[in-house]
Amino acid sequence: MKKHKLETIELKVYVIPWIVVSGIFLVSSFFMFQAIRNHYYDLKKVEAVKIAKSYAQNLSKFALGEEIIEDLLREKISVAAKTLALLEGNYSNDVMVDMADLLEMDEVDYYDEEGVLRYSNLPEVLGWQVYPGHPIDVFLKSEETLLVEHIREDVITGNSYQYGYFKLPEGGLIQVGLRADRVQRFKNQFSRSNLLAEMMLSEDALHIHLLDGSLTILETT
Repeated sequence: MKKHKLETIELKVYVIPWIVVSGIFLVSSFFMFQAIRNHYYDLKKVEAVKIAKSYAQNLSKFALGEEIIEDLLREKISVAAKTLALLEGNYSNDVMVDMADLLEMDEVDYYDEEGVLRYSNLPEVLGWQVYPGHPIDVFLKSEETLLVEHIREDVITGNSYQYGYFKLPEGGLIQVGLRADRVQRFKNQFSRSNLLAEMMLSEDALHIHLLDGSLTILETT
């Protein structure tokens, strides 16, 4: 009986405190784990916000970049037309072929003062004449000396080009053009989808979505 009482006392002295300490440890570990997890989530939220802001800044720059790209294309066409104008009086089909390669244009043409296409790097368009209402006719009747159009279909070949025109001092004009698919390929290098793809490579992200003001997905990766 006395021995049993001693065992009970030992149980109370050693086992119960161990249980209490273990319980405290478990509870403390649980709350510590929760605190660590919440802190980790908070850090990830802060990091995600920073990344999102960085993306937003890049995309806002993209909007400006689109305008710059368009201006660069227009400038390229303008410079090509003005460069060809310097050769006035020395035009030939061979010259047009060489200048198309040099200026990296898909089409270069010379129209005389009557609106007849006299020289070109494209044999199939030679001899065509401007008719009333055609964009070239409208340009010739305007006060402008230089014009760069938006992409349109060429009435001769049926292909789509972005054309530029420059009036010559002695009459007639120079026309230069870039094929629409070539223009689009250049623009696509700076498209939103390509920009998002580059973001995916540079950041630790599973998906990136571009949303408009109503939270509709415009682009996604």
